Amino acid sequence: ADDILGTLAQKASAAGFLVKILSGDQDLFQLIDVEKGISVLHLAAGKGSTPQEFGPEEVKEKLAILPTQVVDYKALCGDASDNISGVRGIGKKTAVKLLSEYGSLAEIYSSLNKIKGANKKKLEEGKAEAEHSQFMARIEVNVPIDIEIEDLQLKKISRSEIEPVLQKFELQHFLNQIHHLEQQFSGLAGIKSLPDESES
Repeated sequence: ADDILGTLAQKASAAGFLVKILSGDQDLFQLIDVEKGISVLHLAAGKGSTPQEFGPEEVKEKLAILPTQVVDYKALCGDASDNISGVRGIGKKTAVKLLSEYGSLAEIYSSLNKIKGANKKKLEEGKAEAEHSQFMARIEVNVPIDIEIEDLQLKKISRSEIEPVLQKFELQHFLNQIHHLEQQFSGLAGIKSLPDESES
């Protein structure tokens, strides 16, 4: 599913759309790209939480890394929820420290002679796991999908179909918000407007 989201995000960006991915999955932070107009509306755990838009600054504040480092971060410290092992003995703080100093997994392994003590040994012994974890953590953004972005447009909200369902489950809040939701989610997304370099 993440590969599909990643591919659609890239296709939409290439077609000129401003892309906002609604998800509670931090894996998708790797897709954030200011130049391409891609951000993540992150849903935190907990009832009643509202989405927070994440760009590079928000990712840096939350994880202490950049979106471009998310894959290598998971390659180092792993992610049990996704069955990504990472390097045995390397935790989140150490992963952040290494990425802060060297920038990427490739540079970390190119600079092993500069890394001292137990971390060097852990990295040496866990290189295969790091590379496999990096592969597992990376979202594929070129999945062959035979669909156009315009085909995904929500054409219309059928009130006659949705209102009885909302009433059945006593979702009064959504009943009151149907008009707002229709305006927010119907039709094509807004075209992104990125800075014109000629104006700077």
